[in-house]
Amino acid sequence: MAVTAVTYGQGPGVQVICDGCGGRALVDGGGLHDGHVVHVAVSSIGWTGSTFARGPHHCRRCSADGRTIARAGGDISVELRPAAAILRLFGDVGAGDTAALRTTLAGAASARRAVVVDLTETRTIHPAALAVFVDACTAGEPDHNTVVLAGPSRSVRTSLRLMRPHATFPTFGTVRQAVVAVSRADHRAAA
Repeated sequence: MAVTAVTYGQGPGVQVICDGCGGRALVDGGGLHDGHVVHVAVSSIGWTGSTFARGPHHCRRCSADGRTIARAGGDISVELRPAAAILRLFGDVGAGDTAALRTTLAGAASARRAVVVDLTETRTIHPAALAVFVDACTAGEPDHNTVVLAGPSRSVRTSLRLMRPHATFPTFGTVRQAVVAVSRADHRAAA
């Protein structure tokens, strides 16, 4: 993940770069004292995005296009690739995020046969929110969507084992590994 908000000059100003369209905005930091925490600057201009300088951040237009859904703990974004929809989570995920996760996952699953849930920027997930992915992973049938997890933290892997120790969860170390795996599985199913 690229840094999409960087300080400029000697003061608390921030340059924010939209991860959707590449647009840029210079923002007075408004009392910003930590160059890594940019939420005040981002929200002051109506953009959505991570609390931290390490993206994603989206301008008003891209936010309105539905490219990123703002949550209390972070963001959810969906990237459509030929082989899969990549559902990315940023920040810790709480119980209050369950509805947004379910809705976003359903939208991603309707757009692509395979959904890769990118957890590389997420350290913890509340069990109620994690259950959304557990249900999606275990409810799959051969003619329906495949949901796999990429980059789960040790905490998330432990929670998965505790929630459903008898179930097999497709997990991969990276998004790339997950996309390759679902792409191969899709090719085998088509043959």
